[in-house]
Amino acid sequence: MPKTCDEALLAALDALALEENAVPLTGDEFDRVLAQALAGTDVPLPTRQGAKPMKKKTLFTAALAAAAACLCLGAAVGWLLTPRETAQALGYDALADAFDAPDAVAVNETQTDAGYDVTLLGLTTGENLTGYWNSSRGALTPGRTYAALAIRASDGTPIPALNDPGNALIDEGLCVGPFIEGEAPIDCNPMMMHPSWSATVVDGTFYIVVECDSILPFADRTVYLMVQQGMFPDFGAYTFDAATGAIGTDPAAAEGINVLFTLPLDPARADPAQAEALLDEWRAAPDTGAALPTSPSERADGAPSGA
Repeated sequence: MPKTCDEALLAALDALALEENAVPLTGDEFDRVLAQALAGTDVPLPTRQGAKPMKKKTLFTAALAAAAACLCLGAAVGWLLTPRETAQALGYDALADAFDAPDAVAVNETQTDAGYDVTLLGLTTGENLTGYWNSSRGALTPGRTYAALAIRASDGTPIPALNDPGNALIDEGLCVGPFIEGEAPIDCNPMMMHPSWSATVVDGTFYIVVECDSILPFADRTVYLMVQQGMFPDFGAYTFDAATGAIGTDPAAAEGINVLFTLPLDPARADPAQAEALLDEWRAAPDTGAALPTSPSERADGAPSGA
């Protein structure tokens, strides 16, 4: 999610406090302070005419005007839920707490494709935080990775409720999950990683929490998160460089949403031995998972999907 209006306002006021005892700002200096305050928001930096020095009172007025513009934008497009709020909306209190843990990762990156804005809100890891895993699936090693995402129509049209006709994300399906650098998507993909998913629609925005076997053991590689429209993943919509191991999207090969996020994992948390053990497990049982989601019936009422 972009930086919130409250955060932008606080940043602007903090900047003002830092400049309180400074000499009057030039136009370039003002641009710097305002750009820092608005960084990460959807509010464009206002165009400045000339480069006249600006007095502190003028700077304060301009900063408040920028914050007001941020407020107006927020009212127009609606703010996204946080990862914690997304988990809470799905009834996952333990997962909500995990999204606030020190090792959780806030991403808040948006990519636009096929008329949708897809935002990766954040990531966390834990032990069976949604109740999906049970003993029939064997030992839970090394835990689970969870990602929270939001999808909005780029033109602002509200996404219909999950059980309403016309929700293309349900009717056409949505595949979400990791790819790993060095592993061809056809050979190593979310369908092998014991995936599960839950989704809901809040204020016209589609929210989804996806989970799979932990990807932290691969943190010393580039790990991607694919989001693709369709009941089953189309691996032909991705490129794979066998020499470098890099994975990308082929825009000409896919219909509907097809975006790829690079996950900001901490390489210090990698475990190459465990990574190799996971690869062996996935390769030995390639059909243990399913596309995310596999059918609209899994999430028709907004309640957690469970197993």
